[in-house]
Amino acid sequence: MAGHDDDRPKKSWREIDQGKDQSSHRKGGQSGSKPRRSDNSQAYRSYKTQLNKLFDGGGGAVPDALKGKLDDLETPEAVKAEKAARQAILDCLTPRKIRKAYRAYREEFEFPWDKDVIEKLLDLDDEDVILESFEILGQMHAEGLIKRASSLKMRIKTAQMTVDTSEVKSAGDTLLEKLR
Repeated sequence: MAGHDDDRPKKSWREIDQGKDQSSHRKGGQSGSKPRRSDNSQAYRSYKTQLNKLFDGGGGAVPDALKGKLDDLETPEAVKAEKAARQAILDCLTPRKIRKAYRAYREEFEFPWDKDVIEKLLDLDDEDVILESFEILGQMHAEGLIKRASSLKMRIKTAQMTVDTSEVKSAGDTLLEKLR
């Protein structure tokens, strides 16, 4: 083929990547550029020191700028406790045990936003739990949190037969229509 120079050395992928890193359009935010003025300020250095102590487990205080943002977050212990309570519901095999685990869950937390847990709750014959499950499933579907709904549709139909009331029938039909 004309136009190809087979005698020239081929660049390795590493050399090609290095060439990209050294191009002029990539130098703006790279470590080789001069530091911003705020990077050298005493307040910024103090802030970074506090964060490093906090994340290294040194017991540093949370910087004031983050305190308001972190107040809304749950502690890792609370997250683990909620996850364990959800798993306890999933591990139950009988309606009686599901009901007991669900009551323990509700003493500590709001209604679970977990499709698997809600499917398990649909095995109960408690009208209030079924209706609340249908409501939450509708909200989860509206937010795009329910991807596959074939097994869920069957559980909804079973719950409608188990708790044979007009409210459950109507709420179940409405939910099934949304899931189509």
